[in-house]
Amino acid sequence: MDFACSKERFELDIKDHSLEILKDDDLYRHLKMSRNGSCSYHFYITTWPGYLCISGDMGAFVFSRIPDMFEFFRGNRGDINPGYWGEKLDAISKSGFMEYDSDRFEKYIRDQIEEWKEANPNHKDVDDILEEIDNTVLCYVDNEHEIFSKLYDYDDEHGIFCLDDLSSWSYKSYTFRYIWCLYAIVHAINLYDKTKES
Repeated sequence: MDFACSKERFELDIKDHSLEILKDDDLYRHLKMSRNGSCSYHFYITTWPGYLCISGDMGAFVFSRIPDMFEFFRGNRGDINPGYWGEKLDAISKSGFMEYDSDRFEKYIRDQIEEWKEANPNHKDVDDILEEIDNTVLCYVDNEHEIFSKLYDYDDEHGIFCLDDLSSWSYKSYTFRYIWCLYAIVHAINLYDKTKES
């Protein structure tokens, strides 16, 4: 799956960073990752029994699941699991962890239009209806609040849209900062493990 932040982008952002272990007392840990103390893309990983907090230049997120949260995030080295890990969030940065994705929303709407077209192949006004939807609804797709308003206000006399499904359909995507922070957690734990092994 493509995320807002790629692993390659994350690695480029932290390529000159080093790990500093500020505290390492069983489940109480405090790690710092920075480029010689610079604030640019710096972050901290702090753990206490049952919790892990990442904070720094890209925001702050607190996760809770098992006593040793390093164990929780170790899994497959380097891989992230935004959906499952997001279920374990106790506190979310003001930037959020999910955001409205206009491309996904537009695809959802266009898929519903295609389904309607397939079910009504001989409808005489198809082109006029589609032009009207483009001009009165989809032209607002870049504005989350406006598109919902226009969609609900649209006089759908032909039964094109199934608005009951909108609340259950995922038209949001993970924020860049959330994905970046997940890569950061996995990266810092990997470096910590290597330090402890040596």
